[in-house]
Amino acid sequence: MAEPHIDIKSVIAFTMFLKAFGGLLFITSSSFGAVVLCVLLTCCKRPIRAL
Repeated sequence: MAEPHIDIKSVIAFTMFLKAFGGLLFITSSSFGAVVLCVLLTCCKRPIRAL
């Protein structure tokens, strides 16, 4: 079973778009912008490895 091809440039561009979109909505006092930023942080943060 082959793995699907994922273009890393598209993933990075989409992440940057979500961060900018959520930030703009958050600045304009929209709670939806805060939710977008929270979801982005929980989905895209790096896991912490134990030493």
